[in-house]
Amino acid sequence: MRHECHEFRKAALAWFVSTALLATAILVVGDADRTAELQGWIVRLTVVLAIWSLWPMAGAAAARLAAGPGRLSVWHHARCVRP
Repeated sequence: MRHECHEFRKAALAWFVSTALLATAILVVGDADRTAELQGWIVRLTVVLAIWSLWPMAGAAAARLAAGPGRLSVWHHARCVRP
């Protein structure tokens, strides 16, 4: 589970950097017609990251369900968020 979370964090960082660069290019050009494809790439990258985020969340939810009630320590270790 921690590996998936680590990989998701790397993907989120890559998404942030790439969308920031694309947004900067869009602002520099300043013409919506000429930058439509760049805007499309921001949408595509966002969709990929949204789909990718489902895997770590599903794993954390499955660990919580498997732990049962009152087992917060297992839930704590299954989450992607650090304490």
